[in-house]
Amino acid sequence: MFGYGEGLSGAESPVLEAAKLTKVVDSERVALSSVDLVVRSGEIKGLIASNSFTVKTLFELILGLKSPDAGMIVSGGGAGLKAEQSPQTQFGFLPEEIHIPDRMSGLEYLRLMANLSGMNRGEALSQIASVTERLGIGATLGLKCGSLHIPERRLLALAGATIHSPELLLLSEPIKEMDVFAEGRVKDFLKSTADAGSAILITSREMGAIEKLAQDLVVFSESQVVYDGPMSLVRRFSGRNVLAVEIDGLHSHFESALEGPVADGILAFQFDGDRYVIRFDEAMFLTEMLRVILEAAEESGVILCGVSLQTEDLGETVRNILINAPVRERSQSSLPELRGEPKKELPAAKDTD
Repeated sequence: MFGYGEGLSGAESPVLEAAKLTKVVDSERVALSSVDLVVRSGEIKGLIASNSFTVKTLFELILGLKSPDAGMIVSGGGAGLKAEQSPQTQFGFLPEEIHIPDRMSGLEYLRLMANLSGMNRGEALSQIASVTERLGIGATLGLKCGSLHIPERRLLALAGATIHSPELLLLSEPIKEMDVFAEGRVKDFLKSTADAGSAILITSREMGAIEKLAQDLVVFSESQVVYDGPMSLVRRFSGRNVLAVEIDGLHSHFESALEGPVADGILAFQFDGDRYVIRFDEAMFLTEMLRVILEAAEESGVILCGVSLQTEDLGETVRNILINAPVRERSQSSLPELRGEPKKELPAAKDTD
């Protein structure tokens, strides 16, 4: 498995631990195979899978809707549910499809969610005031839910899922169909919720949503975890600082220069048909990258025919993880090329139309 193992975000005690967790969906599909996962208080983890049922099944196991076929999953700091807790108070869940009774007002819905969590009237009113202010949905409280737009219903459902300050919050497509202003409110809301001690798991089909909201990333391929680590580590290799360079001259001389003293800041390179794709440290500015290329060209005696900046997105890097990181025996190993000396190679190049 790729990643640094446990404690990636400096978070605190575990609120969820899975060991060798396995769940078979049917005779042809395995949702989870020997999965080890630790989720700690204060973490915001994004979950990406190569199929549609892996994360769905994981959520169902966490919520107790299904039982594992093998392995174990423990919540509540390693000792199961605390005596004063029930699944309704320990977890919060936002499904992709929002189902709120149309005839209820926003306030009635939040009061219902508070009552289901066992909150008294004073606690409920205090929490309703807090979450509606933080999410900017006060205007929806007096409206019937059937009159709300889908993004407004999603924000109201998010408020309901967090009304009781759960230890673990499970979110499916939390910013689907929202504008940038609503996305910003959700991002700030989740950060403050995590800062208060809740752990958050987010899943989405859109890598952009995961990138906006999560601090850590878990990638599943063929029912197993192939990456569990900081989002910042993935961003480092996401193509943000990648130059495509075309030359005329001896390629061996140019490659030697790219590996030499002038190549400070180059993390990896490869020859891709008619050009070099060169990845630089994320901290470098474009002028610094161009200086390195010019010095390498001068040292090797080649002529630069073209230099352009590539702009791959983070999703491309995740796809490269899935393609280039075959599932191995369970371990806590990390990406050696990220922790040691950088290797002069890149993941498979993105296909272009």
